[in-house]
Amino acid sequence: FIKYEILLKKINETIQKIPDCELIIKLHPQQIFHNNEIRKLFEKINPNVKIYQLSQIEDILPNCDMLLNISPENLDASTTILEAMILEKPVIDIAIDKKRFEFEFLKDNAILPIDYDSNLEENFKKVLFDKKFHDELIQNANSHLDKYLAYHGDSSKCFAKILDTI
Repeated sequence: FIKYEILLKKINETIQKIPDCELIIKLHPQQIFHNNEIRKLFEKINPNVKIYQLSQIEDILPNCDMLLNISPENLDASTTILEAMILEKPVIDIAIDKKRFEFEFLKDNAILPIDYDSNLEENFKKVLFDKKFHDELIQNANSHLDKYLAYHGDSSKCFAKILDTI
């Protein structure tokens, strides 16, 4: 909890240093203790941060320039990582525990994994402003999705064909 709180404070401070950059927090939709702790923390450190819990991710993510995902235990990948890749949003996954599970998207370099004590400003700016690196992440994410998803980009057409056969 202490590392998580320190990380959230560092993220807030770092985002405030980057011009025209705004931190938006999307909490897990379940009503859990952890969400209340994050709300309380931001009431203290930056009450202007927009915090969403029940809003749909597809309403928030299209307007973002990148997704920051915090992985406290690194055992379960968030579905928002996949959703960001589908919407061609670069992803930075910040691990609190230095041990990482070897997810395929990591092997495919589809996201930027960093540790809790990494230089956040350097990594955020790299994803946001280094066009070559940004485009490479998106290209790697698309390649990963082509391997991971069936009918990537054509799922509605394929689903309609299946329905026609019923």
